[in-house]
Amino acid sequence: MAEVVGFSASIIAIVDLSAKLASHCKFYVENVQDARADFRKLLIEITSVGNAVDTLRFLIDHDPDFESDQLLSLSGESGSIAGCLDALTQLKAMLPPPEDIDSGNSRLSMKSRMKNIATRLAWPLKKTRAMGLLGDIMKHEATIQLVMIGDISYVACAKSRNYELKEIKTSVRNIQKKLTDAERHNLMNWLTTIDPSSIHGEAHAFYEEGTGDWVSRDPAWQVWVDPEAEKPQCLWLKGIPGAGKTVLASHLFHSLELMHKDWPALRSGTGTASNRKPQRSNSLSIAHVYYYCHHTHNCNETVPFLRWIINQLCRRSEMIPQQVVDFYRSGRQPSVRQLLDSLAFIINMWDSVYIVIDALDESKPRTELLRVLHKLGTEHRFQKLKIIHCNQSRLRGY
Repeated sequence: MAEVVGFSASIIAIVDLSAKLASHCKFYVENVQDARADFRKLLIEITSVGNAVDTLRFLIDHDPDFESDQLLSLSGESGSIAGCLDALTQLKAMLPPPEDIDSGNSRLSMKSRMKNIATRLAWPLKKTRAMGLLGDIMKHEATIQLVMIGDISYVACAKSRNYELKEIKTSVRNIQKKLTDAERHNLMNWLTTIDPSSIHGEAHAFYEEGTGDWVSRDPAWQVWVDPEAEKPQCLWLKGIPGAGKTVLASHLFHSLELMHKDWPALRSGTGTASNRKPQRSNSLSIAHVYYYCHHTHNCNETVPFLRWIINQLCRRSEMIPQQVVDFYRSGRQPSVRQLLDSLAFIINMWDSVYIVIDALDESKPRTELLRVLHKLGTEHRFQKLKIIHCNQSRLRGY
């Protein structure tokens, strides 16, 4: 009983603490000019985890179908609730409340006041530690979200990636019934409406050693390939027809795979300290997927593109989102919005996911595909994606 009370108290504490920290972050966004981007990120993520845990509290209190066994993965000293509360508490200690840090500034000019606040905060000395704590908070929030969705297989996957979850008992009821090998095979085939692997193989066979190496010398590429760099999230390579963009795309894909295979030893070689994401572990989990539009497909390639990407990520993670399983078993076809939801879910199995896509102009029409790519490059839920497009020109219209 004491453990249950402690668990409930921790949930309440997270909701209250995240609200206070969000208020602090708003103050710093307004008053610490040189660190606005950092505090904007803190504000967004802290608000998000507060909302997630508040939703968890609601489900526990009001949803009789919400399985209490699912909470086993969150409770205890090593669970995500305790871990999240600890990280938030440490973060709060680093961020003085506005009334403390702004005391005695009322008679100063706005410029002097902001300078005084920044000096008292001493953010450059705290930033690395604070962003590391934010990374922990984001990790715990992802686990909490997965438990609420009920897809316990994903929680088990998170545990296998050293997310420090409490051991999940085998008696936990899994909403996603275990797939047989045959059903998994059929589901993967069902997901694939266009298989671009033959185009990729043929293009790579035409590659000649040394060609395309100019890309690796480009400063934008050197930062983009760093999975810990937040920006740029997307690159666009353009060229005239017949310039070999498809061959180049296949080469860049294999270059990324080779480069990231040894990434832990190379991480200090690219990117800048101010542009790096919070580092959460000593080694990064990175996935790579390609897609090639082609005029012979003679179709709008938005849905085939999304289904292929999800297919490949499911194969690599050996996990299938419950929503995808439900569509397959019901015989229904998922919409673009539903495919985007599934993609946003499964990319959380990695620290970064790289997508190489070629010949966008050959999708007929291309407007919807461009809109989807715009979402992938701008929406917060897809922040783990890094996309490179190879095309004849900088396409517009989305």
